[in-house]
Amino acid sequence: MRKKTVNQNESKLVGNGTFKPDYAIAPGATITEALEERDMSQRELALRLGMNEVMLSDIVRGKRPITAETARGLELALGIPFQFWMNAESRYREHLARIQEEKQFFEWIEWAKSFPFADMARLGWVPKIPATAPIARVRALLSFLQVTSPKNWDAVYKDMNIAYRKTDAFKTHQADLGVWLRQGERMAQKIECAPYDKARFEDALKQIRTLSKSLPTNFGQQIVDLSAQCGVAVVYVPALKGSRASGATRWLSKDKAMIQLSLRHKSDDHFWFTFFHEAAHILKHSKKEILVELPSNEDPKEIEANNWSANFLIPKAEWSAFTGRATFPPKVIVGFANQVGIAPGIVVGRLQREKRLEFSARNELKRKLDFSPSSK
Repeated sequence: MRKKTVNQNESKLVGNGTFKPDYAIAPGATITEALEERDMSQRELALRLGMNEVMLSDIVRGKRPITAETARGLELALGIPFQFWMNAESRYREHLARIQEEKQFFEWIEWAKSFPFADMARLGWVPKIPATAPIARVRALLSFLQVTSPKNWDAVYKDMNIAYRKTDAFKTHQADLGVWLRQGERMAQKIECAPYDKARFEDALKQIRTLSKSLPTNFGQQIVDLSAQCGVAVVYVPALKGSRASGATRWLSKDKAMIQLSLRHKSDDHFWFTFFHEAAHILKHSKKEILVELPSNEDPKEIEANNWSANFLIPKAEWSAFTGRATFPPKVIVGFANQVGIAPGIVVGRLQREKRLEFSARNELKRKLDFSPSSK
């Protein structure tokens, strides 16, 4: 047989300076070469294989695959090893599939542009791929979302049963929110949790509340560990520009819940209020919805979670007695915070939300929380 690389796909130079096949050569080309060298016709080979001549013609043209049975026959009839035919067929079909995939991906480039790919890459959620390689970005995005097409992502997203779809806040940048929720799911799946136990979670929340005052360097990780022991995966997922969410709650299974925090505001009052707000959803609301905390959301479940969080952090009776005064100097705020066992910044935040203090007042009592790896 003449020396020639068989079933190696023709290539062309693409933008990144590498050679990339733009079409596939069927392994049947080797059959044609072998027949020419042996002065054998396709009809004769078909007779030797005990095969219909039309069927053999389809194999030569790549319209019909080379099966294991055919590969064994070609080994006997032409003296070319069985494994050669099987490998050549596998490479050919794989390349055909890649070519078809790229044609399909090309049609989805505009869809992919609606996602914050650059931000996702910066955060390490997807590989860093330049905008000059849009098809590679489509592939990476589908892999991140774990779907095979934009249509299937739309179906998955719709099936998420996210509450508050009709709000204006939700309608803005749905791609960003969907990606943020997906990253939370990916992270939560890696956290091993005991089966959900409501009573145990309530006890854990009491322990977690004390962390607001002591604030150990690894408080973030302590929250994760205490919650996991009760069946709740807590994940910290940086906010994307368009996601707008402070937190979200969902159930990954009947025995595993998830609290997802965006850390959009790192002051202690915002963080602790948001965490316990999401915990309230776990304790009180449906397992069938994904509850997303968005700006200016007046849904009854959100209001109930707000009230529960506020009263869990500062008991209602103590708060009522404390707010009976006219002024709130720093020493009084710190003394009250020590009395109820929480950080002073939480007291300041609530006073501001209830308009008992200006938003610019007493902010020196708030702490900026560190969510570096050592604190999680």
